[in-house]
Amino acid sequence: MTQRRILVLIDNIESDYQIEAISGVLRATRASNVNTVVVTGGWLATDRRPSERNFVYDLIPEATVDGMLVLAGSLSNQCGVEYFTEWLRRFGKVPVVCIGLEIPGYPSVFVDNGVGTYAAVSHLIERHGRRKIACLRGPAISSEATQRAQQRQVNNCSIAADLRERLNAR
Repeated sequence: MTQRRILVLIDNIESDYQIEAISGVLRATRASNVNTVVVTGGWLATDRRPSERNFVYDLIPEATVDGMLVLAGSLSNQCGVEYFTEWLRRFGKVPVVCIGLEIPGYPSVFVDNGVGTYAAVSHLIERHGRRKIACLRGPAISSEATQRAQQRQVNNCSIAADLRERLNAR
């Protein structure tokens, strides 16, 4: 039997999130005797925000691979889910699993940011008596950042009036 080969598509390997994700994938693939190629082609560019490193993604359709793990949350941060979903179609019939975001039409593994936001805000209120809380949400086009900053999570904590400031990362 031939050894399987998968690709891991990721924007960079410079932050703890990406390093932990790659470490987990490598632990699993080593245990299963699967060759793993990590492709760090930068955040997915759009016409308005180009990235020179994206050329490596153009080489993938020609590669012989058994599947791809795609860090959807990281790659789509600058382009948005709609653009990202369309971009994924270029890989045709190669099996894809998305990590970090639920992407329509693809198996996805992701966390519920709303539950995490609620838990964090509740902790600040109940344990520390905080009433003024700023939400540093991330890029405005990022689905993950939007989920973390949803007002309904704050409303459930009964401090909506105090949580007015939102600072968008650029």
